[in-house]
Amino acid sequence: MSGQTDDAGNSGGTGNVGRRMAKGAVWMVAVKMADRSIGLISTLILARLLVPADFGLVALATSIIAILGIWSEFGFDMALIRDQKASQRHYDTAWTLTFLRGVIVAATIWIFADHIAAFFNEPRIVPVLYLLSLMSVMEGLQSIRTVDFRKNLELHKEFNFLMIARVAQFVVTITLAFLWQDWWALVGGILTNRILRLGLSYWMAPYRPRLTFSEFGDLFNFSKWMVFNSIFTFLSSRLDAFVLGRMNGVSQLGLYNMAYEISNMATTELVWPISR
Repeated sequence: MSGQTDDAGNSGGTGNVGRRMAKGAVWMVAVKMADRSIGLISTLILARLLVPADFGLVALATSIIAILGIWSEFGFDMALIRDQKASQRHYDTAWTLTFLRGVIVAATIWIFADHIAAFFNEPRIVPVLYLLSLMSVMEGLQSIRTVDFRKNLELHKEFNFLMIARVAQFVVTITLAFLWQDWWALVGGILTNRILRLGLSYWMAPYRPRLTFSEFGDLFNFSKWMVFNSIFTFLSSRLDAFVLGRMNGVSQLGLYNMAYEISNMATTELVWPISR
């Protein structure tokens, strides 16, 4: 009888997890579909207000910031999700390391911005890099407890967390594009998204940060392998932006980037939610 009870209990637990995963997948597909819908509408409007060089300039800047951050992308959030017994010290350590990573990336950008501009022969990218480097700092400051949305399969919370900021980015970007009609509108929208995420993270996932490295070894043992995955993923998805930006300039990169995003919608709509 005991064995039958255990089997039933395990079966029920497995079924419950399966249902929660299916429900979570629906929420993640909804996130992606909503995000893409907003993005498509935004692109159609912005294409009438901005020139391809504006898109290319911002795309190049975000790619540069991404490649600097990829070398320190250890995926500490995945380590916390994996460890169901993660303590407060694990969360504090992950937050500390993520914040430190953001500061290092931002500082590197500020130091080498002029050299990057010279390499790509694009002096306009300097102020873009300065401003967008703040993204790394703000992302590092976010509440680390937002990983619990995925850890506990409460993905409706992640939907709200991502989409509130995305809608605000859309409104700000379109408004600034009408007013300014240049790449500053894109930068303003991105920064609005990150600022809102920072505030929402502590509102939706309360957390009191503490600087500590006490559980670095435990997190690093799992997360070190994530670096290689992040590097390969980046090279396969963004290396072309550097080649085009260097050889053909930001105007051609802007056209290519918009076409690439639209042509890959069909696959990313399915792959990203399932991976999440």
